[in-house]
Amino acid sequence: GITDVRASAQRARRTRAKIAQAPSDDMIVVVHVEGACHVGQRSQSATLRPGDGALVSAEQSYFFDFPDRFRQLVLKVPRALIQGRLMRGGGFRLAGGLGNLLRHLALATLDEPDVLSAAEENGIERALGELLRSAVTQLASDTGRQPAELLRYDLEQAFIRQNLADTALNPASVAAQLGLSQRT
Repeated sequence: GITDVRASAQRARRTRAKIAQAPSDDMIVVVHVEGACHVGQRSQSATLRPGDGALVSAEQSYFFDFPDRFRQLVLKVPRALIQGRLMRGGGFRLAGGLGNLLRHLALATLDEPDVLSAAEENGIERALGELLRSAVTQLASDTGRQPAELLRYDLEQAFIRQNLADTALNPASVAAQLGLSQRT
């Protein structure tokens, strides 16, 4: 689904309580068109300007803060379309080039006056999936890590941050929870 959102200043939060009420394994892709947006998930955050985008997981808490009027295209994408478990961590910023391509594709889809055939819808879905998969591949090559390594590291950091107040937190408990050896 693609939604064109135009609104005044506001804050949007997906909290653990909201996740429990309406679980979803979808990815939310936003392409910012007008105004500014602060987005964050886990330890990552970014300020989006027109043409930028972000990819967050509906399985985890996230926020969007809009200090002024804004316009944003929101795409709800099945995780499997982006490559299944690769994106389990969520929270990637999409650079302007990819954001602009997604914006043009989304706006063209929304502006289409006629009902699309099933074949046309499938074609658009495949195109979106390929664009988003290329973003994940680019992120991995930019950091010199494989996508699976990025994901594992992000999950490890998130677990440790969420449990810092636990007095039983130690290397053995982290390793056991994440299914890793203590050395890893």
